[in-house]
Amino acid sequence: MRTRTLARAAGFVAALAPVGLPGPAVPAGTRADPVGAVACPDGAVRISAADLDPAWEAGGLKITASPSVVLRGNRVERNGGPGLWCDIDCRDVRIEGNHAAENLGPGIFYEISYAAVIARNTLRLNGDPRATWFWDGDIQVAASEDVEVSDNDITVRPGGHAVVLVDQARERAQGGLYRTARNRVHDNRFTFQGAGSAGGVSDAEPESPNFRVIQTGGNSFDRNRYAFPAATPPRSIWGHDIIDFAQFRAAGQERAGILKAEP
Repeated sequence: MRTRTLARAAGFVAALAPVGLPGPAVPAGTRADPVGAVACPDGAVRISAADLDPAWEAGGLKITASPSVVLRGNRVERNGGPGLWCDIDCRDVRIEGNHAAENLGPGIFYEISYAAVIARNTLRLNGDPRATWFWDGDIQVAASEDVEVSDNDITVRPGGHAVVLVDQARERAQGGLYRTARNRVHDNRFTFQGAGSAGGVSDAEPESPNFRVIQTGGNSFDRNRYAFPAATPPRSIWGHDIIDFAQFRAAGQERAGILKAEP
């Protein structure tokens, strides 16, 4: 069994169907529109990835080097890696109206790419409990610019992460560094089932130009709602610091955000 990796497609049209599984390559209900879309309202993707590395190629769908892609109306469940993954120079992407649940990786992962809208998705209990650092957020944006994350409903597993911006001062092949910058996370609803976190994190070294890009690169969180079990408020992460919600707000984030304990 293997995941489907789709590369260098403009106005990309594809179906979320695992290669190597029985059944048609294009699920019933698949349709395309002129801008390029994945729209499989009746199809769910479940892939066994026993022989693949989920950090490299396993999961539901991976797209590379593709502009003007729309991923809409899909169910991506219980894959052995990320659910929906755009990696390496994707641009002008819309990921909207999808359901991603119980994947052993981020539910939605946007990596070293540009200009995306991630909106109106439902995510539930994604991420590998064995993941280290702050990897495997339900929505994870890494080394990417100009991404808007809004109006998503996210149920976070105990110990998991709702939305995480990640910067590691990754080098471009043509020189310079990728920057996690000008990303906006707003008007989302996070429901934590236990301890968890959200925010932006960096492991760039102090001498790196990216050392403070999370804090100074125009990234923002606001008007998000954090519901959590009593006595286990979520942590905030900002740059190189793990802080509480009050400190996150003092850093200029979540000015209109809501933190609420629920029974």
